Amino acid sequence: MKNPPKEDYFNNPDIPIALLLEGEFESVFKNRITPKNKGFDFMEMGKNAKMIIVSDGDIIRNTYSEKTGNVYPLGYDKFGKFIYPGNKTFIMNAVHYLCDNNQDLLLSPLKIKELKLRLLDKEKVQKYKLYIQLLNLLLPIVIIVIFGLLFTYTKKKKYA
Repeated sequence: MKNPPKEDYFNNPDIPIALLLEGEFESVFKNRITPKNKGFDFMEMGKNAKMIIVSDGDIIRNTYSEKTGNVYPLGYDKFGKFIYPGNKTFIMNAVHYLCDNNQDLLLSPLKIKELKLRLLDKEKVQKYKLYIQLLNLLLPIVIIVIFGLLFTYTKKKKYA
């Protein structure tokens, strides 16, 4: 480097950095096209695009409890038992921005969508519980045995 940065500028650890890049990007495959792949249209420079680069991958990591197997929400602090909404808000805003606020691509309709739970009839569940359990346990085994017997029979017939 002609002008290396001063090391004094890098004295604050654990500060996440995010970078927004916009414009036309050069293709990674620009100088890698082999002669056998020349038949298709190749763009050396991409169209106008956007990308967000974040220095820390933990920004989108969910923590989980190894004891219970529960997955905690994004931004959960297991020591303070508090949810910091900043990471989730940042990720959602980044996705919205990268989608150009296009209503077809936005996730906001998904956020306001109402989920209706269609519960099973408890009486029918109790009535047919043993039947459903046996069916789910035995039917796959029976199908596998039938296919195994058919496979063995066709092999013997073919090579006998």
